[in-house]
Amino acid sequence: MLNNDSLLSVKNLSVRYQPDALALDNISFCIKKSEILALTGESGSGKSSLAFAIPRLLTDAQIEGEVVFDSNIYNKIDLLTCDSEKLRCILGNEISMVFQDSLSSLNPVIKCGIQIQETLEQHQQIASSEARKLVMNTLGLCQLNNVEKVYNSYPHELSGGQIQRVAIAIAIINEPSLLIADEITSNLDSFTRDEILDLLLRIKSELSLSILFVSHDIKILQDFSDEIIVLNKGLQVEKGPAINVLSEPEETYTKSLISNSVYNKAKQKINTNTSILNVEGLEIIYNQGQSFFFNRQKSFTAVDRISFELKKGEILGLVGKSGSGKTSIGKAIVKLIESKSGSIKFNESPISDLDGKDLRKLRKAIQIIFQNPTASLDPRINIGYCLKEPLLSHDLIEKGESVDDKINELLLLVGLDQSFAKRLPDELSGGEKQRVCIARALSLKPEILICDEALSSLDSNIKRGILDLLGSLREKKGLSILFISHDNDIVEYFCDRILRMENGKIISKQ
Repeated sequence: MLNNDSLLSVKNLSVRYQPDALALDNISFCIKKSEILALTGESGSGKSSLAFAIPRLLTDAQIEGEVVFDSNIYNKIDLLTCDSEKLRCILGNEISMVFQDSLSSLNPVIKCGIQIQETLEQHQQIASSEARKLVMNTLGLCQLNNVEKVYNSYPHELSGGQIQRVAIAIAIINEPSLLIADEITSNLDSFTRDEILDLLLRIKSELSLSILFVSHDIKILQDFSDEIIVLNKGLQVEKGPAINVLSEPEETYTKSLISNSVYNKAKQKINTNTSILNVEGLEIIYNQGQSFFFNRQKSFTAVDRISFELKKGEILGLVGKSGSGKTSIGKAIVKLIESKSGSIKFNESPISDLDGKDLRKLRKAIQIIFQNPTASLDPRINIGYCLKEPLLSHDLIEKGESVDDKINELLLLVGLDQSFAKRLPDELSGGEKQRVCIARALSLKPEILICDEALSSLDSNIKRGILDLLGSLREKKGLSILFISHDNDIVEYFCDRILRMENGKIISKQ
């Protein structure tokens, strides 16, 4: 049961998705009041399953054990056995959650301020005018500038860091006792990530909040968390004060996580002088709607007349903060968005006039892997069919070759076993989904691979494995890679050349 200073006690918690798929095995721990407990481990270790099991969000799983919460309303209550009415009262009021993909957790057709206000009014009897004041105060607490503008903005009009702050505002508007944060910094650049971590520390102090913080990025936990639990394949392999676990780990697995989080300079890469992609004077402008006062379109320059080349067999890094224009460049190269001016040539041929079959060939030859794997996968089809579809569509199964064998080969290529072919995307962790997206892109044997923050949701061990895989494919197949990232360490480790961007311009080359 709970100690006097414990807010949550988890005892012998086990989770099964299928009879033979044990995701968590007899996990036990306590979270003290005003404590930050971090869960870390590789993708698929059970971190998110544990975070989702506590508030009973795993509807298709078998959950055993006890999760006892010290509620202000019901005193000590087992969340796994209490009735749905009591659970509904606790969730959002005393226990809140912030998800990895905050954009998907927000309603795209409702303004952000209204969504926060609805969460408040759902749990409290409060006048609309007073509720609006509290929302504004909470947006300010979450360090959002121009709170009036954010209140009246739709989610797609905000940056990744702003969206994450809005999601945090929704989670804390009712001043909960426990906040569950599931990989909420994994998709952010290092500057924004540090801002979010500082924000959580400030909120914890002001609200006397306890936080269960899920992250695969073990290197950020020492100065942030009080306690750390290390999970591996559903087992709790190490637990203790953060400073002890990270400075003097006892288990070999923990040591490997720490060592793999450090990226030393890679070996010198081979180069070639043959260009496969040429970008000249590229300018991308987004319209932002009609100006009320001047009756004209408002616009924003995302990419400001930049030029560069990608050589055959080269890994070119494009690095910068969120909003610097990196993703817009990647989308323009495969004609997902149109440029205002400038030219893009693939194998010396302009792509501007391509359509129909020629455009289809371009998008086969240049594959792009996006940051958000959840949005890239159809939730209704299993992983096997997801990989099978492009193989059949482009006639890539040779005579006498088995489709299933090819699917298994692709899964193994990215570190997944053949059992994943039968799973739906919702049954995978964020890192596992991204590996599927990488496998799907590689199935088409592209000449250029555009990785748009493709490793941000992966843990350090898998990141290094994928980097090694991509490096090997570059050397064996002559694959060219445009590697878009906000992680300076990885870019410097992996890339032959680096272009640094800020406010739509290239500010340095190395």
